[in-house]
Amino acid sequence: MAKRLSSVLILALAACSSARQGMEGHLDVVAQVDGFRLTTDHAAELLAAGNEQIAPTVPRIADPLTDLWVNYTLLASQLASPTALNEVDISWIAERDLQQELVWNLHKDAILARAQMPEGMAEAAYEEEQPRTSVEARHIVVRVPETATQADADSLRRYAESIRRQLLDGADFAEMAERHSQDPASAPAGGTLGWIQRGRLVAELEDVVFALETGEISDLVRSAAGYHIVQVTGRREPDFQSAITQFTAELEGRKLAEAESTYIDSLFARADTSYTVGAAARMKRLAVDPRVERLTPLERSAPLASFDGGFVTVGDLADYIVRGAPNSRSLIAGANEQGLISILNEMIRSELLVKAANDLGYSISEQEIASIEDKARRLLYAAVTVSGFRREELTDDDAIMEVVDRVIIQILNGERSAKGVERVYLVLRQDHTIQVYPDRFPLVYQKLVALREGAAGDGEDSPAGEGASR
Repeated sequence: MAKRLSSVLILALAACSSARQGMEGHLDVVAQVDGFRLTTDHAAELLAAGNEQIAPTVPRIADPLTDLWVNYTLLASQLASPTALNEVDISWIAERDLQQELVWNLHKDAILARAQMPEGMAEAAYEEEQPRTSVEARHIVVRVPETATQADADSLRRYAESIRRQLLDGADFAEMAERHSQDPASAPAGGTLGWIQRGRLVAELEDVVFALETGEISDLVRSAAGYHIVQVTGRREPDFQSAITQFTAELEGRKLAEAESTYIDSLFARADTSYTVGAAARMKRLAVDPRVERLTPLERSAPLASFDGGFVTVGDLADYIVRGAPNSRSLIAGANEQGLISILNEMIRSELLVKAANDLGYSISEQEIASIEDKARRLLYAAVTVSGFRREELTDDDAIMEVVDRVIIQILNGERSAKGVERVYLVLRQDHTIQVYPDRFPLVYQKLVALREGAAGDGEDSPAGEGASR
């Protein structure tokens, strides 16, 4: 979390100034990783080598290509170094798991203890809720159209009441259902609904149905469909002992969720949370921004929300997108304002739990830290496996660039996924100099269009027989 925005701002401006001075003489360069450069010509050639359906000719295509090139050049150059991946600082990968372990220690004491159930509570809850009870029922429906006036609805209610009086006077329920029910699914079968468990009916009906005795006829029940008359014809009630294990586990889960919610809400209520004006709109823009992995320090430091003790920044959200679920981008891009605030609140709650654990003196053992860091390093090596790189291929700078080109073209053609590598980008970038020049993306696009138009022209000029032979 960003707590010293002014310091970050000074560093960011200094970094931007240094970057401009260092690259004034390389106007054809789109991106640079240490001594490796991606020129506008080469970027266009890479795109032209990809399937046009995967790498379409649109102005913004140079943006995600640059990300691919930076990510894979970082990984390849690091893998080719004398220490390979052994000395890479994996704290960014491990940080979240370390925080989760810290919060789990708090969770065991502050939350699990509150979720313990007194003896006899499960059985009493079972008797009250009857969760395994099932009933056999039938009903008659008098439908009330959505367009009905109040007078129409009153008339239909009186009609339904007359049907119920006849049932109470001894009329056969099945016959009355066949004659009067307006439920096409059940009316031909005498209104039969079959055996029903809790959760199958709308709330208005369920409460009534499960409260009826066998043979009892209900009062009129109003639902969105209209007026219902229900009769229970059978009931099955397994005893508590036959369902004790599963029901107790379900009840414990509910109590734990309630205890968690209560504890976290209490932290949140004291956090004095506020949201930056325009935060929701900025979140949406970030979700569709292909630059999410290479925001500048100044961009990353911008606050989206603040709370007692810290901020949620654009950088925090960028990290959430990069290392979150694969659909994080689409979830944020498609969310309404309330949904976006809920995402910010969830991030704040996570930070508040970590802060509470630290404030209460919880810690992680050296053994737990070692285990988490080992898991994080395995994720780094998994990225190498996904990339398709082999260290013996990366013999010098030219070989590195050749292998990176090959992998990028495979990705552009849909032959390989980039998912495993993009998640470790922020780890790999720590000890490298990275510079990207978005103002040169339009030039890449122009050169890509020229290359494809030239290729199309060559194809038109080729003899038909020669083209068919290739």
